Amino acid sequence: MTARLEFPNPELRLKPEMFAEIDVHAQPKQDALALPEEAIVRSGERLRVLVVENGGKYSPREVKTGLKSDGWTEVLEGLSEGEEVVVSGQFLIDSESSVNEAESKMDESSHDQAHH
Repeated sequence: MTARLEFPNPELRLKPEMFAEIDVHAQPKQDALALPEEAIVRSGERLRVLVVENGGKYSPREVKTGLKSDGWTEVLEGLSEGEEVVVSGQFLIDSESSVNEAESKMDESSHDQAHH
């Protein structure tokens, strides 16, 4: 794996384009709120989840994420422990929305061309 890292370099011991091997030592994060990766809908730079509301309705909620590991993503903001979110079907919901938007634009385009 290749990563670009930035370090203070007051003595200029590190040179541009220098490569090094590093070991990263980390411990599991305790008490993290995490969701399966597929529960997070990405639209542009926004990250959202679909929260299950009373009455079986769904509402999109913007979230801020943190660390990712083994198919799970940490949720830092926007969601509380115990809230239910849609985990599967996100691709279909997002895809259907994209297809509907694309079809709408195509209909507008063909309608505009028909009038010229």
